[in-house]
Order: sequence, then structure tokens, then C-alpha cells
Amino acid sequence: MTAHVRLHDQVDVSVIIPTYNRGAFIVEAVESVLAQTYPSVEIIVVDDGSTDDTLDRLAPYQSRLTLVNTNHGGAPHARNAGMLVAKGKYVAFLDSDDRYLPHKLALQIQVLERFPDVNMVYSEFSGFGDGVTEEWHLKSYHEAAFRNGEAYDHYFEQSAVLSDVGIECPPWSERKVYIGNIFDQYLRVLFVFVNSLMVRREVLQAIGPHDETLSLFDGYDLVLRLARKSRIAFVDLPTYELRYHDGQISTTKRPDGPAVFVAKQRQLLTIVERHGVLDEIYYRANKAAVDGVMARLYRALGIALMCYPGHEAEARSVLSHGKRYGLWAPGLQFLTYMPGLVRRIAMKVGRGISQIRKKA
Repeated sequence: MTAHVRLHDQVDVSVIIPTYNRGAFIVEAVESVLAQTYPSVEIIVVDDGSTDDTLDRLAPYQSRLTLVNTNHGGAPHARNAGMLVAKGKYVAFLDSDDRYLPHKLALQIQVLERFPDVNMVYSEFSGFGDGVTEEWHLKSYHEAAFRNGEAYDHYFEQSAVLSDVGIECPPWSERKVYIGNIFDQYLRVLFVFVNSLMVRREVLQAIGPHDETLSLFDGYDLVLRLARKSRIAFVDLPTYELRYHDGQISTTKRPDGPAVFVAKQRQLLTIVERHGVLDEIYYRANKAAVDGVMARLYRALGIALMCYPGHEAEARSVLSHGKRYGLWAPGLQFLTYMPGLVRRIAMKVGRGISQIRKKA
């Protein structure tokens, strides 16, 4: 790893932007940080071995950011490289194909300064691109957490209007901030938009780096580690813009989509096992709830493998392993022996029935 570091005055927040072959988007990301209403900011761009024109696009900004060059190792690797040079009291991350809204840093810093026992804050966000245009996007993005009409109070113990606790973000100061111990809830269902988070740097350093083996869900693992040790805050106000496009790392809308889907399910299972099962004290105290999550994730991985040609035997093995957590899926086991066309029809019918039940 090599770093080209410019000298900075003392800064309050370090924004780390990992990038790999994002020449088409990187300037928008950087410009969105430069447009922040909060002045004391350093921008750290970690180029993870790009082979496109990313570095050429960044050249006009070289005096306004720190550029770190690494061999290609993935987004978690790049985030860790950025942390090594970060100087801010607070750290935030920005994917290089996304954008901040101008009030993002000022708002979140106010929350962390107002609530000293809160070590991380995240926010609502907007989605755009590839047919998506939604200003308040979190409940759609994490649909499973809100499918039964759950309000944010379901996941947080405390809430307050921003202006009532001395946090100003006109004209949205009447929106709410929510605070709570979310570890138990977050282990069971995803409802944190990790891209939008801001963390105290000393806390981030204390819990350790991003897990570089979790290329798709390193943020989930990181937030669970943070949530074990402190309360988390959420602001019900968009501060971040998530761009949808064909080149997204996590998209399944591409030729290797089945492999990406399988990787997602494997990583979710690994993380819940790590935090919910391998922690023996926690598992004994929460066995029924953790078993329910593990059974659901084994089922999801089994289905993902079943829909991935050539992985039927592994799907059967996964579904069998899930029995230890109470998974009962003889129908899925049977389908693993059926031709691919039969499985696809059965899955389509099953999804249709599930949608009907949700609406009923």
C-alpha cells in the first residue's frame, strides 16, 4: 500500500471513499463531500487498484484530498486502508458510486455530540438510478424489517424530535432521532443502512478493522460489534443517496447473479453464527430466537444453492444442516432432485403465494 498524504489541519471528521474502477462516478462522490455544510472535513480516497480512468478523474482534486493506493483487495480492505491514515474525531464512509446530501456530516456530528454515550449514528437515505426514485428509501430497502407495519420505535427504546434535543437541521428539525440498544433486534433482521453511518474513531479503532473476508456484509458485522458495546442512534432524515446501476458489487442482475446471491446468503449465515451461536453465553440466553434466525438463513442458502445449477447436492447438505436449528423443509429437499425447470416453476409459484399471504 502506498499513500499520498497531504498535510491537514486538525479535522473533526474523516470521510473514507473506497473505489475500484468507478471513474464514471467518483467525481460526484468527492464533490458531494466538498459540498458539505460542515467545514472541518478530510476526504480520504482509497484507490483499490483501479485499471480505468479513476486516477485521472481525481487529478484535479489532489490538493483537496488524501489519496491512498492499494493492490486490489476489495471494499473492506480499502476501508481499513483508509482508517490507517484517518485523523478525524469521527469517521464516515461513502461508496464511490453514491453521494452525500449537503447536511449529512453536520447533522450526524450534532447527534454524536449531543449524546456522548452513543458511538454510532446512521440515517434515512434516498435511492436513485436503474428505475428507482425514492426519497425515503430505508423501509423499501430493508423491507423484511417493516413488512408488518413496524415503526422505528419497534427497534429503538428512545426517540425525540431533533429540535427538542438541541439538534438543528432546517427545514427538517422536526424529524426524529431514535436511540437504543439494537444488538438483539439487528441480529434477527436487517434495518440499519450501514453506508450512512458515522462512528467515533476511537471506538472504531477499539473494536478492530472491517472483516476483509466479508466482501458483501462487512458493515453488518461491524455494526453488530459496535452495538454490543453501546447504544446506536438513527435519524429519520435522508443524508445519503444510493445509486442503483448494473455495476454494483451486490447486484444480482448480471450473469454471475446466482453466485452473488449465494455469497450473500453464506455471509449472512456466517455473521449470525459468529455473533449469535459461537458466543456461548449469548446463545444459551437467546437460543430460541437465534435458532429461528439460523433456520431461516439455512433455508435461504439452500434455496439460493438450489437455484444455482450444479449445486443441488450442496443445497441438500445445507438444508440437512439446518435441522439442528429446527429447519423442516422436506419439500425443498425433494425439489433438489427435480429438473431445473421444475424447480424454477416451483420457486415462482412459491413466491407468488408468499406475496398473496403478505397482502392478506
